[in-house]
Amino acid sequence: MALNKNHSLDFVSAFFVHGGTQIALLLWQPQQEPVYIFYIVAGLWGIGDAVIQTQINGKHTHTYIYIYIYIGGTSDHHRLNFLFLIHMFSI
Repeated sequence: MALNKNHSLDFVSAFFVHGGTQIALLLWQPQQEPVYIFYIVAGLWGIGDAVIQTQINGKHTHTYIYIYIYIGGTSDHHRLNFLFLIHMFSI
């Protein structure tokens, strides 16, 4: 059973986390102490970037598979070539 989930909320929240981190870095004047802020900023940046990148890759893959199903492939060989092509361009 496939889950039919709207990923808009995930994408928008990651957009604000990632964008907010970048704005904070533009306005921030780093100090040597406290060191833990460097780790917090790096973690927020990584979470935002990972979620955005995953959502975009999933959306592209879903779109291309949708096109493939409705345009149609003639054999399993064409299907495997198509899926490999999608995988290579979504990385």
